[in-house]
Amino acid sequence: MTQKPNSRVFGIIVLLLLGFGTGVYVTAVGQQAGSSTTLSAAIASLKPQPKGADFQQLQDVWDRLHQQYVNANINDHNLLEGALTGLVSGLGDPYSTYLSADSAKKFEDELSGTFEGVGMQLGYKDKKIVVIAPLPKSPAEKAGLLAGDTIITVDKKDVSTMTLDDVVNTVRGKQGTSVTLTIQRAKEDTVRSFTLTREKIIVASVEGKVTEHNGKKIGEFTVNSFDKDTGHELRAKMNSLNATSLDSILIDVRNNPGGYLDQAVDVGSIFIQSGIIVSEVDRNGKHKNFDALGNATMADKKVVILVNGGSASASEIVAGALQDSGHGTIVGTQTFGKGSVQDYETLDDGSSLKLTVAKWFTPKGRSISDHGITPDVVVAAPTDATADSTLDPQRDKALDILSPATAS
Repeated sequence: MTQKPNSRVFGIIVLLLLGFGTGVYVTAVGQQAGSSTTLSAAIASLKPQPKGADFQQLQDVWDRLHQQYVNANINDHNLLEGALTGLVSGLGDPYSTYLSADSAKKFEDELSGTFEGVGMQLGYKDKKIVVIAPLPKSPAEKAGLLAGDTIITVDKKDVSTMTLDDVVNTVRGKQGTSVTLTIQRAKEDTVRSFTLTREKIIVASVEGKVTEHNGKKIGEFTVNSFDKDTGHELRAKMNSLNATSLDSILIDVRNNPGGYLDQAVDVGSIFIQSGIIVSEVDRNGKHKNFDALGNATMADKKVVILVNGGSASASEIVAGALQDSGHGTIVGTQTFGKGSVQDYETLDDGSSLKLTVAKWFTPKGRSISDHGITPDVVVAAPTDATADSTLDPQRDKALDILSPATAS
């Protein structure tokens, strides 16, 4: 889950990183002029002083690189990038990362719904890198990759020693090029291999249609991601289909990996007039509630929301809010369980810091990270990607709940 840039945390963190970065850069220049004290001075100025950290070792390594490395033309910018990447990775949190300017641009492209790659969202589950969701009509979906598949190798590279961002960047690439993945599927002993051709991925945030079922008109809306304007797009799609005149609403967030917090709140507010949509709990246990916006145009509609193991982050916030408030019935399978929030801040040189600052809880206090969202009605989907694509027992059950058959 990504929040819009927020200075409450980064006012401290960015200054620390920029101060550290400046110290490294000035040291490099200073060494060329015969000085070797700037890095130590920069470290000594850090407040509060880190506990148990031997910064003299950092100074020594920096000096040795410049004095002994076989190639005297050391790129100090690359050293700094590596130091910053390592600094954040030292947290041991796969969702907190330092992104170079190039990586930051790719990340922002993904959030905008357009990028080049194979079209799947990756995340951590049980300390393994897994497919959260293949995106609709993407090379990953067409090849048969499924939510929950564990990535073993990418182009024969073992991912067990790679960071999440390293794996993502290795999978991505220019359209027309190929990448080979090996995966382990749940309850299977053998691994599967997939060679995918990368494409330009354009994900429509919202799709909608009207379906007649047992004499009732049901508005079906698929939310594929929570991009910067998803709430507005969903409201516009509902207006175009005259949704206020429909008998009920079906929202499909299966294989939706999430996105922006404010858009999750906006989508939840379409159905919930007042009360909490989600609660944020920070490192000190302080709660911050995000309330409904007070413009619930569909509050009087019967609603079912479809979820599965690929529903994560913002999708889980919406599902949890509808479930806890009693405004919707959840159908499908257990969601992914990605309930941490990352603040995202762009730094002066175009690089960025994505940092986990809190966890999300449903209105009734359930931890999304710990448990995910358990459906009110559990319905399994066909487990084999080669199964008849017209079979959708989860959707069928949702339609039956919204419009039961009349006994004859």
